[in-house]
Amino acid sequence: EEAGALPTAAQAVRLCLHELVANVIQHGYPDGREGCIRVTVTPEGAMLHVTLEDDGIAFDPLAAPEARPMTGLADAQVGGYGIKLFRESSHDARYGRERGFNRLSFTCG
Repeated sequence: EEAGALPTAAQAVRLCLHELVANVIQHGYPDGREGCIRVTVTPEGAMLHVTLEDDGIAFDPLAAPEARPMTGLADAQVGGYGIKLFRESSHDARYGRERGFNRLSFTCG
């Protein structure tokens, strides 16, 4: 926000990173090894550009299936809703796997 980004962009980045980093920690290292997670946030006018890199197992959140709509607690499925929040809160998302690292970049704002 100090660099001129909209407060809504900063809120969206916080939400996206909360969901994405939690997924990396929970699912990216199934063998229990230590890992590396890097986050870079760059202001672009009123928007924020984010790059998230991790050395966990390969996973493209952009290719993950959509979470099923929840009509009640009995209908709830485990998983998928964090990616749904990410998709709704960001745009221009791109994923790649380079030199053993997942690299997800996106823009909020």
